[in-house]
Amino acid sequence: FAKAPGMRNMAVFGALDENRHTQLQLAFSHEYINKDRQFDWATQGYRTQNWGIIAGRSLVDDMMMTRDVVETAIMANFALETGFTNLQFIGLSSDAANAGDYSFSRLIQSIQSDEARHAQIGTPLLKLMLANGREAEAQKMVDISFWRCWKLFCVLTGIPMDYYMPLDKREGSWKEFMVEWIVNQFERNLRDLGLKTPW
Repeated sequence: FAKAPGMRNMAVFGALDENRHTQLQLAFSHEYINKDRQFDWATQGYRTQNWGIIAGRSLVDDMMMTRDVVETAIMANFALETGFTNLQFIGLSSDAANAGDYSFSRLIQSIQSDEARHAQIGTPLLKLMLANGREAEAQKMVDISFWRCWKLFCVLTGIPMDYYMPLDKREGSWKEFMVEWIVNQFERNLRDLGLKTPW
């Protein structure tokens, strides 16, 4: 699907990484099934009407299944992985360890190592687009994907951080976390590229 062999190779490795994520999530939830049946969520997620899973599936399906290779690389690898998951997983892993949930901490830390690799795809592609006069298209893809990710992570991470984290373990609010780990870093990436902050 891509003329450049480097992009094809990165796509293959990225697909292998995503399979590994799935295997990790299945193993993580399986560890807790004997405590409560609700932990079979990893295997039941695609057959449920749970609003959180539906929202996550909608975001990922949009980025991965309805776009061309360039849009997918920018939306998934730059906006989602550079903008949200790569750095956020470091913070989530630390928070989970501080709260005593070492299994989740290790799971997130392992997945973050994949996110760091995937994040290397979007920025060079954006540079190529900008060098070839495709700034408007690049900006539009960043804007759409950033705000879709923002809305989903407000629910998936914001509610647990602000309401589920024990107060004696909580180091900051969702807003403080986002400003430190996402907003400042993502804005710096956009400035370095010459793109505007998503509207």
